[in-house]
Amino acid sequence: FNFANYTISEQYFGKNKTYSYLISLPIIYFFISIIAKFIEYCFIPNAFLKLIYISYNNIPYLFPLVAGFFANCSELVNSYLKKDALEAGIRVELKFFKLCRLLADQVGELINQNELSNTLQLAVGTVDNYLLLLQKSFIVQLIPPKFGNLRKELTKMPKIYFNDTGLRNVLCNNFLALNDRFDKGNLFENAVYTRLRKLYGNDAIKYWRTADGNEVDFIIEENLNKGLAYEVKYNDVLFKPSKYKKFQIAYPSFPLQVISNIAEKNETIKLIKM
Repeated sequence: FNFANYTISEQYFGKNKTYSYLISLPIIYFFISIIAKFIEYCFIPNAFLKLIYISYNNIPYLFPLVAGFFANCSELVNSYLKKDALEAGIRVELKFFKLCRLLADQVGELINQNELSNTLQLAVGTVDNYLLLLQKSFIVQLIPPKFGNLRKELTKMPKIYFNDTGLRNVLCNNFLALNDRFDKGNLFENAVYTRLRKLYGNDAIKYWRTADGNEVDFIIEENLNKGLAYEVKYNDVLFKPSKYKKFQIAYPSFPLQVISNIAEKNETIKLIKM
C-alpha cells in the first residue's frame, strides 16, 4: 500500500473544518467509489455487499450473498409502499404506485398536480392526498419557490425530491453506474438535497425561478433575507454564469456557489466539488 497525507477541507454548504489523515491510496479510491454507489442504492444495507463485490471481484464467496439483489430491492420497496397505502385506506393501489413512479421520474423538477391528475385520471384532491401521504411517510419532500410574497410561495408549483435515492432508483428500475445514467444530473441534485436537508432542515430550503426559466436549484434562508444559494451541475462545464446575473442582482445577500461532481473549469463563482 502506498500512503498519502490526505487533507480534507470541509467547506461544504457553509461549514468550515479541516482534517488531515494518513490514508492508503487504494482506500481513498475505494471510498470515492462508495459515494457513487451510496447515491445509487442509499437505503439498502445489502448494497454494501454489492459494491464490495464490484470493487473486489476476486472474492468469489461473496457472490451468493449478492445474488438476487435487485429483486430484493423491488420487493422491499413494494412492501414499504403497500403498507403505507393500506394504512392510509387507499383503495386504488395501482394508481398510487403509478404516481410514485411518475414522481421518481421527476426528481428536481416542478410538480404540477393538475397534470398528474390528468395523467392518472384521478381527482386533483386525490393526488393532493397521495402527495401528503408520501410526505408524511418521509418518502418525498416538496420544496417551495422563494418569493417576497408568502402567498405566492404557498401557491406556486413546488419541486420534488426523494428522501432516499435508493428507493427512487428502485421505482425507476435503474441501477446503472452514476456516470452511465441519462438522469445522473437529477439524481446528483437529489443527493445534494438530502445533504442540505440534514444540515439545514427542509423548511429552510427553497428554489428560485423566473417566468423565462432562469433557476437556482437551492436557496437556504439562514436569516431574514440572508443566506446561501447553490446551483447543482453534474459537470461544471454546464454552468453558465451569465444565466444567474438576474438572481445575483436581486439577491446580493445570497452568494451563489456551484456544486459539481466533475470539476473541469475555473470560474469566478465558487465551486464546491462533491
